[in-house]
Amino acid sequence: MVLDALGDRKVILDDLHLLTCVAGGCNHFYPRNGMLNAPLNTICTIAAETGKKLILGTDAAAPDPVDQRCHYAPIGDFKVEDYHFICQAYLGEERASALDYRKIFRFARELNAHQLKAVGQWFGDQSEGPTTDQFIDYLRSQRLSSNVNLGEVQTVELHDLRGIDDVIRSLEANIIVPLENDALASELNLKWKVERSWRNAASRESCLSQTQCTWSERPAAFAGKGWR
Repeated sequence: MVLDALGDRKVILDDLHLLTCVAGGCNHFYPRNGMLNAPLNTICTIAAETGKKLILGTDAAAPDPVDQRCHYAPIGDFKVEDYHFICQAYLGEERASALDYRKIFRFARELNAHQLKAVGQWFGDQSEGPTTDQFIDYLRSQRLSSNVNLGEVQTVELHDLRGIDDVIRSLEANIIVPLENDALASELNLKWKVERSWRNAASRESCLSQTQCTWSERPAAFAGKGWR
């Protein structure tokens, strides 16, 4: 099928890793490990020798027959502008432009295109909205995960805890105030970093519960005054 399509067109074959994960290197128990190398070698050789363009999408290094012939073009991490561009495709320019993407990006910096598309589809049939807060609420309830069931956690105010006043002051200065005050976080250009292992759980709850949250680009005016 790919060879037929290569006749006079540019061919895009996405999600190649779904095939190679079954019949490739990550499944050592598969009896025909490496079976895809032969057809991939044929396809890539014909594409190269005939000057055709074959674009393969994968989430990791390509199989050897592709790797030896290809040029990699990685897609970098999404930025605020990318969030806007993807949402615009599903919400329309007017509705998408009403959202505060910097606030959304601060809330969840590791969203992928599938997650952003899902938000657009969820609100796409509605006559108005979403607002930025509705967008974030949908992400929190439907598209982000945490290993903490908040319903099973007793509600405790920080100041109910005794003997850790220094820890409370540090939490308030370093985490709570920036997370709760979007205007302050935006004004001071604060960013939170989530460990790569939490790529799909970049929510306030998971970050706080796992204490994996750190701060970068602290303002010089606050150096040594509790900001990290």
